[in-house]
Amino acid sequence: MKVRLRGKHWELTRTKNLKSRGDIDNPGMKSKKIRVSTKIEDETEEILEVIIHECLHGLFWDISEEAITDSAQDLAKILYDLGARIHLE
Repeated sequence: MKVRLRGKHWELTRTKNLKSRGDIDNPGMKSKKIRVSTKIEDETEEILEVIIHECLHGLFWDISEEAITDSAQDLAKILYDLGARIHLE
């Protein structure tokens, strides 16, 4: 699926054999992708966290990894507790 972050578009995909739980291409690239590992189960707090984490990188490329990680964990917990669930194909 296509996602738009601060006027730029990425393709959000599930990816096998990813070395991390997720990653995102630099906003300056053409044909950018956000990749989420297929090892993460759908409808879990973890998949929410990874998607939020990578989207935060796309929104705020210049913010530290620690700030992104902390923010993604906090937001994922809130959204999961409120009933948010994600199912990616």
